[in-house]
Amino acid sequence: MKAKRVNFYATSHDLHEILREAQIKNELFGLRAGSHSSNEVQITRHLREIKGFNDPCPADSAQAPRYLVWMESCNISYRRLETASGEVRYIADPTNNPDAILLQPGGRYAPQILIAGELSSTSEAKAAKTLFAHIKKIIEANFKKIKSYYIGPEAMQILAKGGRLTSSAKAPQEYDLAKPS
Repeated sequence: MKAKRVNFYATSHDLHEILREAQIKNELFGLRAGSHSSNEVQITRHLREIKGFNDPCPADSAQAPRYLVWMESCNISYRRLETASGEVRYIADPTNNPDAILLQPGGRYAPQILIAGELSSTSEAKAAKTLFAHIKKIIEANFKKIKSYYIGPEAMQILAKGGRLTSSAKAPQEYDLAKPS
């Protein structure tokens, strides 16, 4: 399976506009990917309603939360995992959910620092391919491409004013996405 990725920088407003447009054609659902204490996790039609979706982004994109996103027809499965302490956890990830894609929104770490986000899929399932292509097309139409990143309109304003677009706020600024000359 070849991974498909779209890397981007977006404020919460930029990303909400993309998701709003994506939901015009398909009813989308989502939940926070990862480990849960129950397999009764809140599933929502609006990602911004998921607890933590609008929280400030961590300083590093590797620490940022990821969300499974799928179309209405998808049923989410959880992997049951018993920890060394005997606690049972339920894992929601693409492994058992081939119709879902992953969204790591990135976002604002500080007023003038945006952390990179990513839309990705490793699935060959038709539903995942269709959803990934649909959201990718909306991003390409509404964001400006600089190097390998798509930049949302508000993110472009931050970059134009000398703000940082980076994968890690702790990394030296020389690794940030540079403003085009």
